[in-house]
Order: sequence, then structure tokens, then C-alpha cells
Amino acid sequence: MKYSAVVLAGGAGKRFGGAKHTALLAGRPVLHWSLRVFQSHPEVGEIILVLPKGEIGGAGEIRKLFPKISAIVPGGPERTDSARAGVSSSNGEYVLVHDAARPLISRELVTRVMSTLERHPAAAPAVPVRDTIKRAKGEFLVGGLERGGLCRVQTPQGFKRELIAEAYEKAFAAATDDTTLLEVTLGVPSLLVPGDESNIKITVREDLAMADRLLGRKRTGFGWDAHPFRKGRPLILGGVELKSERGLAGHSDGDALCHAVIDALLGSAGLGDIGTHFPDTDPKYRGANSLSLLKETVAMLEEKGFLAEVLDATVIIAEPKLGPYIARIKDNLASVLGISPELVSVKAKSGNRLGFAGEGRGCEVYAVAGVRELGVE
Repeated sequence: MKYSAVVLAGGAGKRFGGAKHTALLAGRPVLHWSLRVFQSHPEVGEIILVLPKGEIGGAGEIRKLFPKISAIVPGGPERTDSARAGVSSSNGEYVLVHDAARPLISRELVTRVMSTLERHPAAAPAVPVRDTIKRAKGEFLVGGLERGGLCRVQTPQGFKRELIAEAYEKAFAAATDDTTLLEVTLGVPSLLVPGDESNIKITVREDLAMADRLLGRKRTGFGWDAHPFRKGRPLILGGVELKSERGLAGHSDGDALCHAVIDALLGSAGLGDIGTHFPDTDPKYRGANSLSLLKETVAMLEEKGFLAEVLDATVIIAEPKLGPYIARIKDNLASVLGISPELVSVKAKSGNRLGFAGEGRGCEVYAVAGVRELGVE
């Protein structure tokens, strides 16, 4: 294995007012954004995740989302302790150490760091300081620093694993990043890699709002679907089978909720409708699991640079009552969309005996989906 990624999310987030890595950014925990990049990068062989000790027992779900995670280890009291724990559990020839509090890294930046490691054993991205830098003395600004040559250092920082492991053995407590540690303990400077201005670090709450603005443009789509009842078929909504003597007619499994959500997502990205991508004239989709079709739709959007962010759906059905099933339905939809269940709303209406669904002849669903078009402001 050539490259391991160590993602540090073990801090307490005191200045943020709580754990930064679990705060939601566009519907997903901050931690997930950098994990997505390392998971999708073809050269990253494994991910070592460093979490607070109390979170490790409940981290099973994150392994399912990011199968490259080979180990989840507890962090220490200082950043250096957490980085040492992560690196010691890695197996690559080179290791990329990244702060989870920097969610907006790109695959291109990771590749630039890797390319630089081909000619030097330590590399770190940085951007030049463009502001005037002065010192604060009480209420006054005094003096001034020459900004020529000053840089703001970012992560991921890349190292020959054996080299950075040796530096950790001689740990320098005052180091706030691994390039400083390596330079002070072993005298090895890091080669500069052009960083990204958008690769900001979330330290306080205002930084989270800035990251949200940098992430990309928000778009919204609307979806609708309706199916009549038919005896002898299972009644499936949101991938959950309801107790009923009648199901919904359709070429697939008749899951009107998933179909409406698919249309809303496709509409938000300008990619047509469900009939365009999953036509009912194609035998391949006869009896198809609509939750699986929704997964295909989400993957299609991600390939085009769109990520689901929020969902609101209203299901009109006279019988059976949807209430007992809503929690499971929300969990299903949230899991497929890759967002927190709290950002999925599913409401049930009886229809008050009005219209097709209200009279008990079938089911009707309306859905509104919000997506993020990454990299477009």
C-alpha cells in the first residue's frame, strides 16, 4: 500500500462550542466531507479515523459509508497525540494527515500532495498571506510583519510514514501541525504544495457558515407520483412494506414515494424525470426495487456534481395509517440520500375523502428535494 490517509477528528472543539466533526454541513456531518474525498481517491489505500474515545463504540455505521476505513482509534489530549495514534495504525509507505475540520478539500489537492511526495519525503499545502499583518497591543495595532514569504499552512500534509513516526517519538509539544514537528525534531522542512483558498478550517461557528457558502449553489426540485391500488401486491412506500391487503400497481414495485423523490432529485439537477432513466417499457425494471432505483439516481447526481441536502415529502393515502412506519421510512430515505434523518420530512395525509387518494383508490405523493451543486456559487 502506498498511501494511507489519517483523518483527525478527536478534538473537543472548545472554541466552536462542541464537537466540530459532527456539526452538519449541507446535510452531512463535517467529518463526512473529507472522508468522501479520501474514499473516492483511487490512490488512497486505507483511511485511519481518529475519534474521541467515547465515540468509537458507536462508529459502526461510518464504516459502512466509507469502507476504506481500516481502523478507528481514540485521540489523545493534544493534536500530536492523536496524529501519532493514527499514523501508528497505518500501513502505507506514505501517510496523509488531515484535519477533519477542513471539510472542503478536493481530490485535486490530495493528488498535488501525493505528486510532491514523489520528489521529497514531506509536503504540505499552503496559500500566501495577502492581508497586512500587525500585532495587537492592548487596544492598539502596532508594528507590522513583512508578508512576503508568509503562508497559511493547510492539510492534508503528506509524509514518508517512517519519517513522521520517528518525529512523533521525539514529540515537540508546542507543534500545531506536523510540518513544524518534523522540522524541529528532525530538521526536515516540508515542500510547499499550492493550496486552495476554499480549504478553510472550521474553528468557530462563523466558519461553518462560510464553508456552507463556499460549498456550492443550492437548487430545488419538485416531484409527484400516483399509483392505484391493486389486490395481490405488497404495499411498499419508502422501501418499507406496510400491512395491507392491497398494494400499488406499477411496472416496478409501485413505491410512489420513492418515485416522487426520484423525480424531485432529477428535477433539481435538470436531468429529466424517472421515465427518462427508468422507463416502464424496459423489462429490466419490471418488479424493480424502487429504493434501489433511488440509490442509482443519487449516484447519477453525484457523478454530475450534485449532492442531496434536504427532502420534504407528503404522502396522501386513506388507508392504512402511515404513522407507525414513518420513522423507518425516513431512515431508509436518509440512508440512501446520505443525509441526516432530521433533514428528511415525510408527512401523511388522509385526503379527507377527496380525490383519487382521499377516496381510497390509490396513493399520491408530492416531494420537494434540495441539492447542492458543488463548486458553483
